[in-house]
This record gives sequence, structure tokens and C-alpha cells, in this order.
Amino acid sequence: MKYIAFDVGSKRTGVAVSDEGGGFAFPRGIIPMDGELFNALFELCRIERPDAFVVGVPDTVTGQKNDNLRKVEKFVKDLESHFGIPVHKVNEYGTSHHAKLERNTLMGSRYDTASHRSVQHDHTDDAAAALILQRFLAGNAGLK
Repeated sequence: MKYIAFDVGSKRTGVAVSDEGGGFAFPRGIIPMDGELFNALFELCRIERPDAFVVGVPDTVTGQKNDNLRKVEKFVKDLESHFGIPVHKVNEYGTSHHAKLERNTLMGSRYDTASHRSVQHDHTDDAAAALILQRFLAGNAGLK
């Protein structure tokens, strides 16, 4: 099975894709959260031909909905209505932080753990989407 995963943000969404067998996740890029979002997604789906989507859902410790969770829930509903393929939700807890640490380690840039910010600005949204997808794939390894 082929999957496309998303790390939904307020300004941009990170995208990752799986291999055809659904075993490995790869960062695919970043799409701005603007009026052209679904045009970009239709083109991506035309190229990748996914069997399903995976969306990272923010974990709210209190269980109450916040703006981020509402935005992700709307994105999931829009995916379901526009594409008609399954949408799986995965807890995204820690994926952006982990992606920043990994990317900065590989690129040799310094990461300030106190402020959770990179000293140099880089986008890690697609790496976070790949971590979300890999988390999903690992949890569903025996279900294919």
C-alpha cells in the first residue's frame, strides 16, 4: 500500500510518502496552507497515487480541543471529501521536535534545547511528516 502523510501547520504542511510496499517513509516537501493547497494535493496524488492518507494529530494533554486540533480535524474532513480514500490519524507528539534535532545533527547546525529553536532557520515539516508516517507504518506492520 502507498501512503501520503501530512504534518499540518498553521502556515505550511509537511508531506511524506511511503514506498509502494508501505514499509518506509520519505520526506516529500512542504505545501503552503493557502488557497492553492488542494490544487497542490491533487497534483501530488496524481503523481504518487496513494491508497490512503496519514495525518498527524496534536495530542492535547487536557483532552480539550484547541485551534491546532480543530485545524487538523477540518483538514481530515476535507481530505475525506475531496479524495474518497481512507484517512488514518496518528498522534504526532514529539515529531517536530525530534525532526529538528535529527536534521540539525545531520546538517551540523546548533539547536537550542532551552528555546526549542534552531540557530539557523530550516524547515522540518516534511521530516516530521515522515516520522508520523513511519510511526503509522511501524504500528501497522502486521496488518497489510
